[in-house]
Amino acid sequence: MYGFAGGTFALSGATGQQLWTGSNGTSNNGTVELADDRNRNGYPDVIFSGPQTAFRVDSKNDSIMWSTPFSSSYIRDAGLLGDITGDTIGEVLFSTQQPGKVFVLNGKDGSILFEYSFGTSIQQRADRVNAITDIDGNGSNEFAACSRDGRIKCFSGGPFGIIGISSNNQNVPKNFALFQNYPNPFNPVTNIKFNLPEKVKVQLKIYDLLGREVETLLNGVLGAGVHTIDWNSSNFASGIYFYELKAGDASTSLSTSFTAVKKMVVIK
Repeated sequence: MYGFAGGTFALSGATGQQLWTGSNGTSNNGTVELADDRNRNGYPDVIFSGPQTAFRVDSKNDSIMWSTPFSSSYIRDAGLLGDITGDTIGEVLFSTQQPGKVFVLNGKDGSILFEYSFGTSIQQRADRVNAITDIDGNGSNEFAACSRDGRIKCFSGGPFGIIGISSNNQNVPKNFALFQNYPNPFNPVTNIKFNLPEKVKVQLKIYDLLGREVETLLNGVLGAGVHTIDWNSSNFASGIYFYELKAGDASTSLSTSFTAVKKMVVIK
């Protein structure tokens, strides 16, 4: 793969002869990863990026197996996480430039399992994302991501789509709860804490005083526990904002949903 023109080439390892070439749009840095052979044809799949879209292609002939758009200026990096959904196909990682987000996609169909936002400005772009070894001992890889402004986040991965953020699962809470952010008022970073009594799909969004959504911090499945996440308001004006937590059924025994909203103040 090469530069902004976005060409993709397969060359013979023995002779260097070009076997096929493809183009899926311009790219920023040309990250390429060899993944599992999903269709079992004897050729590994290739994970790579276009300007705003992630692709999985068959390395035999460049046929597209799935594509997932992110609505971002560029995809900065791609990586392999390992199978966390139990379907024997490893999940894949992507980081985007503007807005700066980290994504986990289902390796089988490209659906988004999880996303995390570093911020919306070019200075908050998500530069790199990589799987690391199993830290919490649950048999699945964790992953780390970094942003251009110097932040590094370590995310926990788990079986069947459980992917957590700075979670403490030693004492599982009995009820849902969304706590007041701390500090508040703040500039520029504040911490948001919430409780989940069991595994659920979670959305955590930020809204301005007029009720307009300005950022999505979380959108994915989290395990039971006490979770915390930072919000960096560097790219936002002073004023009143609201954060909303929605937690719903994630194919578990949970029969109800939970929604809570709290107010916070940015002072600059």
